[in-house]
This record gives sequence, C-alpha cells and structure tokens, in this order.
Amino acid sequence: MELDESFLKDIGMKKGQIQILIHKRNELLHRQDNAQQAKNSSSRTPDRREAQTDAVTASNAPAPSTARGGSSGATGTTSGATGTTSGANTAPPTSGKMQRSKKSQLQSSGEVLELRNCRPFRSQDADFRYVKDTVLAPESGVNDLIIPCHEYKSFAIAAELNKDQLQSKFASEVIRFASACMNIRTNGTIHFGVMDRVEDKGWKHGQIVGIKVRQREDYVDALDLYIEKCFCDNLQETARKCIHPPVFVEVISKDSQEQRFVVEVDIEPTATLVKKSCFEVYLPKYNESSRRVTLTKEPALFQRVGAKSEPVQRNRLTAFIQAVPDRDAQRETAELSSTQAHTEIPQDLGRKLSILLNDGKSYMDDSLRYILVTNRCEQDNLNYINFLMHLNIFCVFDFDEHSSVSGLYSKYKEHHEASSYFLQDFFNEIKTDTRPSQKLFDQTS
Repeated sequence: MELDESFLKDIGMKKGQIQILIHKRNELLHRQDNAQQAKNSSSRTPDRREAQTDAVTASNAPAPSTARGGSSGATGTTSGATGTTSGANTAPPTSGKMQRSKKSQLQSSGEVLELRNCRPFRSQDADFRYVKDTVLAPESGVNDLIIPCHEYKSFAIAAELNKDQLQSKFASEVIRFASACMNIRTNGTIHFGVMDRVEDKGWKHGQIVGIKVRQREDYVDALDLYIEKCFCDNLQETARKCIHPPVFVEVISKDSQEQRFVVEVDIEPTATLVKKSCFEVYLPKYNESSRRVTLTKEPALFQRVGAKSEPVQRNRLTAFIQAVPDRDAQRETAELSSTQAHTEIPQDLGRKLSILLNDGKSYMDDSLRYILVTNRCEQDNLNYINFLMHLNIFCVFDFDEHSSVSGLYSKYKEHHEASSYFLQDFFNEIKTDTRPSQKLFDQTS
C-alpha cells in the first residue's frame, strides 16, 4: 500500500498533518539513500587502495635477473641503488603530507571572521554576549579620552593556574593598564579571553576565544587585594573608584557547550577624581621558586603609547609630571563636550534579534521550534518578515483581528499550510455549553 495524499485524506487526516507526515517521510527516505550511497562508496575504496598498493609494491620489487650469472654483481648494485632510491622516495611523501596539512591549517586561519562590537562602556546588560571565533576591532590607543581605548589579553594559560598565580597575573595586567589610562586621563577597557598581538598564525588579532572561569570571586577579590598593595595609600580610594569591578560576558559557541567568558574591566578616570594626581604603581609577580607573590622593587608610572601600556622613561618623568594640569584640562573639556553632545546610543536591534532567535548565530537553527507572539503588523512591516517563513514555528499567538486578511497570517498562508483558531470559536462553545470541538492537542499544524 502506497502512503500518498489521497490515502491519508481518506483516513481523515488534515491537510497540515498530511503535509508534515509526507515531508518527514521524504526526509527519511532521502537519508536512507544517502547512507546507502556512502556505504557503497566506502566499500569500493579499499579495492582501489589495494590496487594502488600492489602497483607500488610491484614497481619497487627487485628485477628477476639479479639472481643470474656473471652480471649479477652489477645488477645487484643497480638493484641496491634502486632499493635505496625507492626507500628515499617513500619517506618524503609522509613529511610532504604533514607539510600540506600544516599549510592547510594556516590557510584556514586566513578565513575572514565576522567583526563584532565590544560591549558598550560601563554597560551591565546581562543579555549581551560574544560569539566564539568572531573578532573585535584591533586594540586602540587614546582617542578623545571619552571613547575607551582597548587592550586584549588571551589569558588562556593563566586562567588554568592556581588561585594565587591567577590573581597576581590578572591584577598585574589590570593595574598596569589602569595606571596608563588614569595617567593619560582616558577611559579604557581591558579584555581577557580575546587574542592579542601574537606570533601564532593560527589566531587572529582580536579573535574571541573566551576563558574558563572557575570562581568569579577570584577575579573580584584580586582587584580588592592588589589595589591596596600596589597603589600609594593616599590614592587607593581614587583607584577603587576609577577601576570598575570585572564584567563577565558569556561566550556562546555552536561547536561546544563548554561555558566560557570574556572578563572585562572598565577604567574611568573622571576629572574630579584624578585631578592633580599621578598614579605610580607596584606590579605583583608570582615567584615560582618561593611560591609566593612579590611586588616590583620600584613603582612605575605607566602611560598609553599607541595601543600599549608602557612605563614612562626616567629622562621624561619631569616633563610628564609637569604636563598633568594640561591633561586635567583636556579631560574636563572632553567630559563637558560629551555631556552637551550626549545622545542615547541606539540599541542594536539586529544583534538583539539574532541572540533571541539564534543564540547569536548567523543562521536559523532548525532543531528549535518557536512560539511567536505578535500584534498588528503594518503593511510596511510585512515586507520585512520573510525570515519568519523559514522558522520552525510551533504556534503563533496573533493579536491582530484582521490578520487573516491583511496581517501576518495572510502573508504566512502564501507559503505554508496552517490551522487557525479564534477566541470567538471557543467563546461560542462555552456560551452554548457544548463540548470543545477544536481538539488542539490532536493536531500538529
């Protein structure tokens, strides 16, 4: 008996149910055909390999004449040379294969990755996420003092170390960066879990990889502990107000369920806090031999030089300190200009929709089933909802009473079969006290 549309109609199935059943049947048959083809091709492959192997063996075998009379010595020498040559020729293909594999990895690293925006400065948006193996804009230097400069640290090795090592390394990088930003009077963000300027050609500068975070408290406590140890007593309170607590931004990946984060610290040296101050700091370093954290012997002043945080050279210390009032004035001017020209940053609705629908991916995931809730769609909006036709929609709650004529439902019917249910139908059944006839749980469309 053939399973076709007419047969299914005869047994009382609805159009939507028939469409889904036949679609699934065809999918299953297609998978079976593909599996059979793969099996057939794999069964033929060994024969070809064996034939190739036999051919190579035959070509490398010594000539039969090597066992004969007076020319055997010369022939034997030739055969020996041939054997040696053959042996020499069999080794390179393996190394060549390894070289080709390595080269292909390098070529794959040349793939163009999708560019992403950084988390907005000082934002605490819990819904903001990064997507693994996308890239951020390159590290940046001083702009207008309000737009933050950015510095990246992969932190891949340090994140796996013990608590003391992790905290000292994290605090060292943050305090160096913070000192540089505060001395130049610029906002800044340092990111851990983003590839910096590395020699490893397998990574891109700014590529988001994320790090494992065992205990968030370790990162928070590290700043509390080392701000007290690394800044002068009279500047510790200022440093605490300029160095904001770590923000943990989740990194989502389509290839792994492992939870990773980019840990970010914002630095905001407002004019009223840092005025007339220079921020010399000690830096912590873990001593492997003594297994203790020590501080540098002398404090240092750091500054932003391009996209790096560099110590101020001794022969320039005097000039750098004398320029503090000028930098204070520049910061005050920048803050005033920013306040006057401040406009709310428009929300990236496209990114928000991508996160809500696709978990941040750039494609629709057909393994999910969606429940859509919508109100009235204006005619102009209907021109931009074609992407909904590709969603695997479980049901729609449509609060547009004219949807079947001029709304979403009218558009959807052009592409898919669907069953519709109206509140009026249920209201009439309740009013007449009749048994509900909709049978919603018996239908799949």
